[in-house]
Amino acid sequence: MKKTFLLFSVFFLSVEVAFCAPKKIWSSARKKPKWISYIPEEKGYHYFIGIAQNQPDRATALRKAIEEALKQVLTTIGVTIGTDMRIEKEIKASKVITKMLDEYSEKGKAKLKGHKIKEIYSEEYVDGDKRFYDVYVLVRYSDKEIAAERRRIEEEQRQNRSTARFNLEDYTKLLSNRRVKDAVEKLLENLYILSDQPTCVEYRRSFEKLKEVLGNISLKPQKVKGREPQILAVLNVEGEEIPYAFLGILAEFKQGEGEISSPVKTDENGIATFKISKIKFQAGVVKINFIPAKAQFIETIKNAISKKQREVLENIILQSQISIILRASDFGGKSVCILFWDEERKRVGSFEVSLAEKLTEVGVNIKSFSNIPTGINFENFEQGVFCEFLKEKGVDVLVVGKLQTIDNGNVYSLRSVTVNADYKIVEIKTKKITLSKTDSKTAVQINFGRARTKALKELAEIVSKSLQEILSIQ
Repeated sequence: MKKTFLLFSVFFLSVEVAFCAPKKIWSSARKKPKWISYIPEEKGYHYFIGIAQNQPDRATALRKAIEEALKQVLTTIGVTIGTDMRIEKEIKASKVITKMLDEYSEKGKAKLKGHKIKEIYSEEYVDGDKRFYDVYVLVRYSDKEIAAERRRIEEEQRQNRSTARFNLEDYTKLLSNRRVKDAVEKLLENLYILSDQPTCVEYRRSFEKLKEVLGNISLKPQKVKGREPQILAVLNVEGEEIPYAFLGILAEFKQGEGEISSPVKTDENGIATFKISKIKFQAGVVKINFIPAKAQFIETIKNAISKKQREVLENIILQSQISIILRASDFGGKSVCILFWDEERKRVGSFEVSLAEKLTEVGVNIKSFSNIPTGINFENFEQGVFCEFLKEKGVDVLVVGKLQTIDNGNVYSLRSVTVNADYKIVEIKTKKITLSKTDSKTAVQINFGRARTKALKELAEIVSKSLQEILSIQ
């Protein structure tokens, strides 16, 4: 019995593994070439094998396989640092490789004539609804080609160091002429072209100067009212503040919510003007953070610096972050009037006051009226005469509602009362109803009056939250 159970277990496990395993549906040859497992040996030549597996498409797989092979080539030549950046430049500069990648993406094969790549083998797999590709490339360089490549790279590196020295001189001149962006670009260019020489003097000087620049950037509030806050960016150079033109600045809400243009570049005077299209205050304010855009400095050199160097630069940029506070009272939002009646068409002043207090806390501008035209109530508030009255009083939005009190009787010697609120939000100018809702609250107290008061207070909490969702957005 145990033996039978064991056989069934093995069988089902085998079926499960077979069922779940990716299935090969295509390959560029009937069998895998021997060179994938055994590197060819030939006098006077070096062979390199690049492998890329589980890639989402053919072109990506081929590119990564070529990159892997080129890393081995560069190691043989003697380049062991900054290989990612050099490979990126080599591939971009090679029309042969670019054409090969395009062909392979479209057809799954490519002509190899005129390049060091001798063979390509690829496989296509499916796993459920996913497809992925494995690509293997065989690259061959002669001893003479390796030596020539070494000389070529050494000469290119020498020229790059020379270019970097001129760039450092230009950096100083540009900075003295207050052309901050152009000066910084000289430093970024140096780090890019010297990515495979990070120990040379020119690379180290460029990186230190970039750190110095980032550490001397200051953001300052220029305008902190209304829908278009402004931030001034300056660079401190030997005690002088130079406007940083064309610096990208990011903006993000940290308290409250909203939509703001980001990133925004500073103008020639170093000022970035942000546009707020929507804003929702929290406790009557919003807090917005501003920080220089990291991508402007790091994106072009991401493969030219180490992870540790990148973290150093990002931490320095973080020190330039500033915040501004926008207050609803300074923002000039819409004026809101609140009117609630009971079953006898009498205004419920305590409920109106309670709502007004809660909405004022989140920055809503409330306009109150003790006297309104006679005969106005929840059923006829849309009369033209009343709307004109509100317009003349400067009201933009009307919150109007009707309260109904229900006596539920005694519950264990206590009195139960339910209050229902039917209410609407109306734009006075267009007479558009932006919210129509009913809320209710039941409360229990020692008598009817106290139970009703408690229910009204708790209902005001509920209604105010619904109103805040709309009225606190400007």
